Amino acid sequence: MANELHKKITIWLNQQGIENNLKSVRAAITKTTNEMAKLPSFSDEWYEKSKKLAKLKDIYSEMQKEIKATGDEIKNAAEATNSKL
Repeated sequence: MANELHKKITIWLNQQGIENNLKSVRAAITKTTNEMAKLPSFSDEWYEKSKKLAKLKDIYSEMQKEIKATGDEIKNAAEATNSKL
């Protein structure tokens, strides 16, 4: 039986831990967007939330790119394996 290795990575953004998965990052984006909607436009707190939102969106985008790249690599490996058979 193969040994299993489980890892958990937490992203820290402004002293707030966010799990390193698309669902958690997307939830943080939604929460931050909702918080911004309740603030007066262009206030200092609004600007801070907008910076946080931009960072979250960058993290989300990077995660999506990595997932796509992983899928592409799996597809290429499967095609290479099938062509050798």
